[in-house]
Amino acid sequence: TLEINLLLAHLVASVDTDSNTIINGCMQLYEELMLMGASGQSHSKPDATTYRILILAFNGRLTAPVEAINLSQTMMADSSVELTPEVFLEAMKACNAKMDFTTAKKLMDSALIEREFRPSV
Repeated sequence: TLEINLLLAHLVASVDTDSNTIINGCMQLYEELMLMGASGQSHSKPDATTYRILILAFNGRLTAPVEAINLSQTMMADSSVELTPEVFLEAMKACNAKMDFTTAKKLMDSALIEREFRPSV
């Protein structure tokens, strides 16, 4: 997963690559990680860093908050992904960018109830 995360970060930060190529590359790497994880390679599946990179990219540079929200929902549905304050905040920012308060509430409820997530104040 570390190597894929490094590739994702490099791809997202690339100034010589157009947005469509970045989107396609990110989604291809993400789907390959999902396939590897589904095939039993638990060390090769999306983790909190993977989701944070993707959510930041889609909500920021790529201006695709709907995709960021979809990734957030997928992340929250996978209980094996550690919910860090950083990735949770980025997911909430994506919901805010799209003014999708229904999904934001679902993410918050999931974090607090199912994950027992308690951010520090």
